[in-house]
Amino acid sequence: NPDKFVFDGNNKNISFQIGYLANLYKRNGGKVIYIGKPYVNIFREAVKNFREFAKNRSLIIGDSMETDIRGAENFKIKSLLILNGIHKSEVKNNLNLKAYFKKKYNILPDFISKDINNLTKY
Repeated sequence: NPDKFVFDGNNKNISFQIGYLANLYKRNGGKVIYIGKPYVNIFREAVKNFREFAKNRSLIIGDSMETDIRGAENFKIKSLLILNGIHKSEVKNNLNLKAYFKKKYNILPDFISKDINNLTKY
């Protein structure tokens, strides 16, 4: 799994994940094979047993620009970024999130939300 960090909602902390370790290993010359978001095969696998699946009627919800939102872009599906996850500290300090995310990650979610009840279309 390429996730480097995860937001633990119970403890309100960000924890390191295996993707962080994989990055260190790769930087030191190791070979790393990622399986998971943002790579398209994980999404294809997830939907292959659906009788009916339509990308234009689906939404990927996540809190990571690097894995969730980039995965949605790679799979050509709409995305919703939850702001109080791993990007929480970045969000607090940036008034123009659209410009910030576009510059830093070169992608944008289709929707953003502080919580699931407060959607904003980009």
